[in-house]
Amino acid sequence: MKKSRFSDSQILAILKQAESGAPVANLCREHGMSNACFYQWRSKFGGMDASMMKRLKELEDENRRLKKMYADERLKAEMVQEAFLLSHARMCPKIPFLGIKEIPSIANLLNAMQATDTAALQHPEQALTCPSVAPAGQ
Repeated sequence: MKKSRFSDSQILAILKQAESGAPVANLCREHGMSNACFYQWRSKFGGMDASMMKRLKELEDENRRLKKMYADERLKAEMVQEAFLLSHARMCPKIPFLGIKEIPSIANLLNAMQATDTAALQHPEQALTCPSVAPAGQ
């Protein structure tokens, strides 16, 4: 994220000057910033004091950190799920895996795994057999 040229206290001082009646165009010219920048600050920080502004920045940083952490964990979970499905597909000879043009969809693999687990519970003597799975799109 781009670092601002102005500190939090400078931003608050500029906003307070505008609240006291100084023309926005003059303030922007004096501080070397655009009108759009001033109005963005006013919409984001208007009516705040320094402690509230600091708290807002802390919350934004924490939110950014948590979003990154969630994305990393989600990626790990998807990789584990994919590895599990691929290892199950390799162990089960009736599920087409390598050497074919179409690999079954994850939904079809999950259905086959569930059917295998259900069959193993109902008929333990046939627990080592796997149902066949149609390739994706069928």
